Amino acid sequence: MQLVLNILLVFILINAVLKFSFWKLWQVAAAAVLSVVFLFWAYPYAMEQSQVTIQNALETPSILSNIAVLVTIEVALCIVFCFSELKGLFFAEKNRWNTFLKACPALLMFPVLFYLLTQSFFYFSGMDFFTITMLFSAGSALFIIGGAWCIQAFFPERDFRIEVHLLTSLFIGILGLIITSSSNLIYVPKSEPVSFKFLGIAFIIFIGIFILGMMINRWYWKLKR
Repeated sequence: MQLVLNILLVFILINAVLKFSFWKLWQVAAAAVLSVVFLFWAYPYAMEQSQVTIQNALETPSILSNIAVLVTIEVALCIVFCFSELKGLFFAEKNRWNTFLKACPALLMFPVLFYLLTQSFFYFSGMDFFTITMLFSAGSALFIIGGAWCIQAFFPERDFRIEVHLLTSLFIGILGLIITSSSNLIYVPKSEPVSFKFLGIAFIIFIGIFILGMMINRWYWKLKR
């Protein structure tokens, strides 16, 4: 289950960046600043957490049920946004709901950042907590801004990004159900915190498959023409 949890975390962050790719640059920068403010606000609470506390929380059925509700709300908002955006793209129909859904940030990104911050404290146990928070916040801001910019630059087709955003949201919903349906979630011991190496490899594999699919799609339509 830890493997599923790691994959879920990766896709939540990827889905958040996909959502930010529909925003303007200053809006993405504002989201990055908001994430930095959140991390500095939350880091005193993250310092108080322990592996046992987090493990007990993830094994509590009531907390798992709350996580399932949050995942469901997040996925529902993303799906409605995708259909609303497609309607506006193909039929040129815009409404206030579309504006609200587009402006709504990825809600699950914040608990994921908090969780990863706590894991950073465990992983880099020899460093000062404030230094780790500064580096983690800077990395998070660069990931949000750089990721959104790269997606906009390399994949300018809005319909393609909407489709990927929809599929990623559905995948997150499935993973969320798998995670939250088990009250016996296996958590890594203190000697083996979350593997950032695995998260990086999973992210690189996803980007590679993403680019490969886009290239195959373009070649297909070029040959068809």
